[in-house]
Amino acid sequence: MNRKVLRIILAVIWFVVAILSYTRNEMSFTIISAILGVLFLVFAFKTDETSNNRRNY
Repeated sequence: MNRKVLRIILAVIWFVVAILSYTRNEMSFTIISAILGVLFLVFAFKTDETSNNRRNY
């Protein structure tokens, strides 16, 4: 599985956890879960320069 796909799946899971905790009125856990979901999405769509196998000589 690609790292990008894995990070997107983890972001979706954290957003689902945030929605479920919001319905139970746990605001602090909702905010933390939403922030983690956003972070995983940002890292999924950020260009990953370190995993580039071609070297620039």
